[in-house]
Amino acid sequence: MKISPLMSIFLGERMRNLWFFAIIMIPNFVSALLEGASFAFILLAFSQITGGKETFSSLKLPLIHNLIENLTFPTPFQAFIAWILIAVILQFIRSSLVFFTSYMTSKLSLKIQAIAQTRVYSQILRLTFPCVNRYRLGDLAEYAKTPSTFIPPLLEALNRSINAVLMSLAALYLMIGISPTLTLITLCLFIVVGISQKKLIKKIIQSSTRLSEHMADFGKLTIQTLESLRLIHTYHRHNKVLRDISTILDDISFTSKKLHFWNGSIPSINEVFGVISIGFLLVMSLVVFDSNHAEGIPCLFTFLVLAYRGSTRLQMGISGIATMAVYVGPILRLKEILNDEDKEYMPLVGHPFKTFKESIEFRSVSLRYAKNLPSAVTDLSFTIPRCSITAIVGPSGGGKSSILDMLIRLYDPTEGKILIDGHPISEFEITSWRHALGVVSQESNIFNDTVEENIRFGVDNVTQNEIVEVAKLAGAHDFILKLSEQYQTKLGEKGYKLSGGELQRLSLARALVKNPQILILDEATSSLDTFTEQAVQRALEYFSRARTVLIIAHRLSTITSADQILYIENGRLIEVGTHRDLVGKKGKYAHLWSLQSQVHETKDNLSRL
Repeated sequence: MKISPLMSIFLGERMRNLWFFAIIMIPNFVSALLEGASFAFILLAFSQITGGKETFSSLKLPLIHNLIENLTFPTPFQAFIAWILIAVILQFIRSSLVFFTSYMTSKLSLKIQAIAQTRVYSQILRLTFPCVNRYRLGDLAEYAKTPSTFIPPLLEALNRSINAVLMSLAALYLMIGISPTLTLITLCLFIVVGISQKKLIKKIIQSSTRLSEHMADFGKLTIQTLESLRLIHTYHRHNKVLRDISTILDDISFTSKKLHFWNGSIPSINEVFGVISIGFLLVMSLVVFDSNHAEGIPCLFTFLVLAYRGSTRLQMGISGIATMAVYVGPILRLKEILNDEDKEYMPLVGHPFKTFKESIEFRSVSLRYAKNLPSAVTDLSFTIPRCSITAIVGPSGGGKSSILDMLIRLYDPTEGKILIDGHPISEFEITSWRHALGVVSQESNIFNDTVEENIRFGVDNVTQNEIVEVAKLAGAHDFILKLSEQYQTKLGEKGYKLSGGELQRLSLARALVKNPQILILDEATSSLDTFTEQAVQRALEYFSRARTVLIIAHRLSTITSADQILYIENGRLIEVGTHRDLVGKKGKYAHLWSLQSQVHETKDNLSRL
């Protein structure tokens, strides 16, 4: 039988958690037996006062009967004290077992929580980039935090409910032994309230599911807002953002009120039901028991105590089920990310990539990001020789970044092939292939960690001297030395302490420290000043003597020394050649070069003025 991914988390590998559940359930069963036995001794104690022991023949408790037969006491009072003392000891043992099950449940819940969070993170990281890109960041954040928030209280409520139900069954067994008639009346009352509360629990589950959806929407909007604070301030759209947030918060407030109303009504209904039940049973007991005989008083007293205690336990069980209903909505949402339907995973098969020897060839490559979208690139064919600098230029949206996406294997070509030394790129194991790449993208992704840890992110083993060397090569060493703690300075969220140019230099150092066979730069020098840019260019020229460099650039002055330049427009390759060749052809590239040269001349003239 196939088990769903969510259920497999709770059951564990090869259902090992079932043994853990069994270890928890056994003490619960024992504590329920001790609950019944302790009240049997209480009944026995009161029967000693009235001088009757015949009540126990109907209870069918052989162990207690044997104990009664083997123990004798000089006076009924001493027997009363002894049985009460035994009942107290049994209750103490029962309470200890309840504590033990609660502790074991907490251990199990923490274990399942850790497994669930690891599984969620693993699932997110295993998805292909196009697949994971379909999810909003807020959704992924909600999936990641759900296990720690909801699994421990869910399992604690489950244990509490099971314990309460078992205690109620023990009380019910004794009640049947004392008076089957009153027990039947009690059960009828319980059934009535159970039917009414079934509807309440259904409403709680519905409200819980709806609330989890609203909370996910709020998480998405919160992350989106925090990531766009600069834009919000620039366009002064504070009021619009506040209106959007207020709308979602109103939905959360309304749903929360309904959830708390239905959940809070259960204890109140249970308390009223408990009082009504005891009152009704008290009246009915006058009919069932002969109150004029002293022997009926212990049975009446014990039955009422059992009925009240059983009712209380049952109320705890129903409250536990209601609590589980509150948490079931968010946990069921985990199925959306854990289930394999409609998901694509990164391929883990293929030959290990070792050394780039000759060239990278794009052979009639086309890429369409989605079926309903036009092609990002169409029928591209070109070759990137080893140990060369290849630049890709052209208007925005022309397909330049799509070429890099396919080379990094974030996306696979819709048509055609990418060949590495004559072998399709898909034949290589993706981890080893990406390990051969050093990538610096337009956006500098900096972690809230030290400068050193940000640089060494892509490599497990790297020395301090190597970090300093690549920082110098990337033009980052000088500004790092000016920081408060130099390479041990924490950069804050998204590296807010650094300028755009400094962030790009750190990203470049991170790529260089891998000593990659292929270095990919996607507008990696756009935020650098002229002096730093020239220093980085010289470093890249030195680096390309033994490595391959692929550059996307808008500023043509940065790629004039490239071995070849590819001009891409509307997803098609328009021109190929060196800077001098392309300028001489007086085509698209030459026109773009002329426009940028005029802009530079205008800036120079203005600076002279």
